Amino acid sequence: MEHIEYNPKGYKQKYIAHLNECFGAWGGDKEYNWVFEQQRGPFVSDLMVIHHDELGVLAGSGVTYRSLKNKSTGQQINTGIMTGSWTLPAARRRGCFSKIIQESRMLCKSHEVPHLTAFVTETNASAGRLASAGSLLVPSYHLFSPSEVYKGDFPKAKLCTASEAIKKQIFKAFTETEVDALKFEYSYETFVGQYVDRIKENTILKIGENFAILEAGTNEMKVLLMTYKNLDEAKIVLQCLTNYCIENLNKKSFLYSTQEAFYEMSLALGFESLPGYFTVLDASEAKVNNAEVYENLHIQMGDKM
Repeated sequence: MEHIEYNPKGYKQKYIAHLNECFGAWGGDKEYNWVFEQQRGPFVSDLMVIHHDELGVLAGSGVTYRSLKNKSTGQQINTGIMTGSWTLPAARRRGCFSKIIQESRMLCKSHEVPHLTAFVTETNASAGRLASAGSLLVPSYHLFSPSEVYKGDFPKAKLCTASEAIKKQIFKAFTETEVDALKFEYSYETFVGQYVDRIKENTILKIGENFAILEAGTNEMKVLLMTYKNLDEAKIVLQCLTNYCIENLNKKSFLYSTQEAFYEMSLALGFESLPGYFTVLDASEAKVNNAEVYENLHIQMGDKM
């Protein structure tokens, strides 16, 4: 018989070991603390572990809680995000992920959080399970730059240190980006913790009056953040940061977006796309009744855990 343990005491090291068994070099204490122990929303994170009386541990997952807000309309919604979900190899094909989805919804409901969300690529098996559960599928795009520099008279990307003054300038520019969109809500302190003071070192670029924050990935430079006031500025910033990555770091740029106009602009610049979804499940109902809330969603790479 299976049973589920919530927020097990003293389970941190075992949880890390399970993540590393399932995903390779997932990380250690620093990664766990950054993902699960920093409170960025209305509630602290929840963890669950699925046990079997005879087979032992089967699977586990976390739910982290965040707030999304459209500052132009004042509309705000709390969400749970499925985070760090894993199923041990010997336990696959036992329906563990479907159980995790249902239990995660119940955790959201217990906190009166209306929606459970997740980040998935289109080809990931999890996408199919979440769709079958009734998820609203908000299109998302993983965008990979060309390997050649762009020609043109662009502003020079200036390398910055993460001083307090620069952090405040970045935060201000962030608040002025996609002002009519639904975005994750941050105080200055939580923004710095999410985007700047991360586990890995990052690179901060100032491009005109805008900023980009980069983090080294395996084969590309992840663009955690881009600021811009309109799509014309976004096009310039994107070309400048991509040129910087190629010329100075010998890597292509890699972005994440939920904005269709940004996606189309990137394709026109020669970017390649891996499609995905930001999935939304109602914690109580069969389907999301206010899907229009997510029609203008703005999430960047650095918003994700």
